[in-house]
Amino acid sequence: MAAEQALAQWFGNAYQRHVVVLNAGRSALQMAFDCLKAEFPNRTQVVLPALGCPALTLAVRACGLQPVYADIGSDLNTPTASVKACLGPRTLALVVVHAYGFAADVGGLSALCRSAGVALIDDSAQRVDPLSGLGAGGDFGVFSFAQSKSVVSGIRGSGGVLLVNDERYLSAITARYRLLPTASGRRLAWLEFLVSPHAHGLAYYLARLDWMLGGGATLVPTRIGALDASIALQQLATLETRRGRRLTQLQWYSRALCAAGIQAPQLPSGRVAGYLARLLVRVPGDQRAACRRALHAAGFATRLPYALPEGAAADSYPEAGRAAAELLELPLSTRLTENDVQCIVATLAPIHCASSI
Repeated sequence: MAAEQALAQWFGNAYQRHVVVLNAGRSALQMAFDCLKAEFPNRTQVVLPALGCPALTLAVRACGLQPVYADIGSDLNTPTASVKACLGPRTLALVVVHAYGFAADVGGLSALCRSAGVALIDDSAQRVDPLSGLGAGGDFGVFSFAQSKSVVSGIRGSGGVLLVNDERYLSAITARYRLLPTASGRRLAWLEFLVSPHAHGLAYYLARLDWMLGGGATLVPTRIGALDASIALQQLATLETRRGRRLTQLQWYSRALCAAGIQAPQLPSGRVAGYLARLLVRVPGDQRAACRRALHAAGFATRLPYALPEGAAADSYPEAGRAAAELLELPLSTRLTENDVQCIVATLAPIHCASSI
């Protein structure tokens, strides 16, 4: 497919890596896990962040492996100390997730993994940003084109990329890729994507429910569909413009939130450190529901963060448990204006201040 080849060429040139283009970031993870499992058959555990996308756990389990969860830090990424406590003789890999696009300490985690003989997968699913180097560390890198990412070609099964950062695995990955079927049924999925914004994110939440009930485990890795690849290429053509717009919006938020005394974990000291796919703030006490209602009444939609893994106790992962209970995602779209940001923060501020008393 011409679009698939052009997409692979874009990522190959941008990251200077060997690339395979698939139907999902989750498929990229599964291909990496399968390759590593064949190389190290006695290692069966994969370390994941305790607060993260359910697709991570599904990908691990789809490969017959066991997820082990490491608590997150105050910036929502997984710190080295948490990971070190999870490593053992059965550890196959660590998936380093740049939470919502905020850069994790890949250098420190890479050194830890090398000393333990553990593979590292650099998961930059939410942020395509070659200049940052995110996704180019460790043994493999992963990107996704599903909703809430910097490149969006659909809701699910709409595209992903695997970077082969360690050439030792190139021949095994190439052999697996050649066996993959082509994607099918993508026109219907694209229609679902078009309808979703007009149904208040109904498709998004139905997909999450499907994952929770186990239906999400049925994703079959394929090559990317021609339609999805074409849309992703169009998104890449406007990537720098949209990135600049996002950074400007984050600056608006940073100033307004700082003035209101509202904490955004990934805007440290009110500073914009780089691109974020999503922006979350902490709402202390039991006021998160009240904040959501007030913003909805003002015409702004919000979302909750990821939940803890099924069966995980909040006291076992104190930072992740706190984040799951307190975080609230604020609107962040290309149409968002500075006046919108001021209105959002002005709506939040009195409720937030009341809950802090």
